Amino acid sequence: MTASARRIVVRLPRARREQDILDAAHAVFEERGYEAAAVSEIADRAGVVEGTVYKYFESKRGAALPRHGALVRGDARRLRGAPRRA
Repeated sequence: MTASARRIVVRLPRARREQDILDAAHAVFEERGYEAAAVSEIADRAGVVEGTVYKYFESKRGAALPRHGALVRGDARRLRGAPRRA
């Protein structure tokens, strides 16, 4: 491989890479639904190879749960602050 044809590899901090994958997964789940979403599509959207997704998350579900949990916690906080119905 010539010097001009080499691919530049950028090493991101683990937390940043994980967040990029979570953001990509969330976008793909919103667009296609959980069942129709493919890990390969999540990886492509995050700019990584499929194996990298599995390095950070055990499964597609693993990439869905952190965001889902945060949404549920946010809903619970909003509900606690909502006025009670009579």
